[in-house]
Amino acid sequence: MSVLSEKAMLSHVRVSSWTARRIDRKVTDEVNESHGAANDAGRYNKLLLNKDALAPIQSAISAARTFHYSRTLPWQDDGARLLPAAAYLDYTARLRAIRADFEKAVDDFIDGYEKHVEDAKQRLGNLFKPEDYPSAKEIRRRFGFDTIINPVPSGDDFRVALGDAQAQVIKAEIEARAQEQLQEAIRDVYRRISEVCERMVEKLRNYVPGNDNRKAEGVFRDSLVENVRDLAQVLPILNITADPKLSEIAERMRRELTRHDADTLRENNDLRESVADAAASILADVSDFLA
Repeated sequence: MSVLSEKAMLSHVRVSSWTARRIDRKVTDEVNESHGAANDAGRYNKLLLNKDALAPIQSAISAARTFHYSRTLPWQDDGARLLPAAAYLDYTARLRAIRADFEKAVDDFIDGYEKHVEDAKQRLGNLFKPEDYPSAKEIRRRFGFDTIINPVPSGDDFRVALGDAQAQVIKAEIEARAQEQLQEAIRDVYRRISEVCERMVEKLRNYVPGNDNRKAEGVFRDSLVENVRDLAQVLPILNITADPKLSEIAERMRRELTRHDADTLRENNDLRESVADAAASILADVSDFLA
């Protein structure tokens, strides 16, 4: 596992945000009573602001999480994920850019906070309560964006005053768990391949071109090919065990599945069938690994 600690690290992206929601207990009681329902039958959850007010912030949060998951592998239940060392510079640079977008969106929201509250008075009518709205300063403290990087632990990190025999047993257990986590991380890579290939097979084989008399059926978006291309590009970085099978699949995806754009696949029946068959072949190989 010491080799892994040289090839990867643990990253945890922690983002916090104000939800702009509040349970209205008075309205909840009124609704339950009016329907003859028990007190715990339901709750009235107010949306304190127009949903568009927080949309830019939520967009940045979504971008951060999507990128974080695309460049890392599962590792711990506490949220930390395995980040290949080869991805570190691009990963941190991209997250810094996303964090800048997040901070700007938060600043813009805080600048317009009083206006959002005024708009809420009209929008909520009698449901509006001033006490539901903290000060802008308090709201600002509820937003946060942090990236925490830590080394991958190993049995050699275990430092407790125990007898040699006991210490060796615990170290061995730590190493065994880490090895299990590593195998699960690699399985996650194969699952990603399986998902994009399965979707490509399904979409390409279900597509029926349109003509003057009817619309196309089973249409697919340009992202069908783009998603495969994006994954193929990042696979060499995610392949932290230098698995030759994974390297081969990445090359096959680039060579056989992404040479043609979506428009070309829509227009050429033979080519579309050929790419679907290639995706099905890769899917079969990956399925054997995941079985």
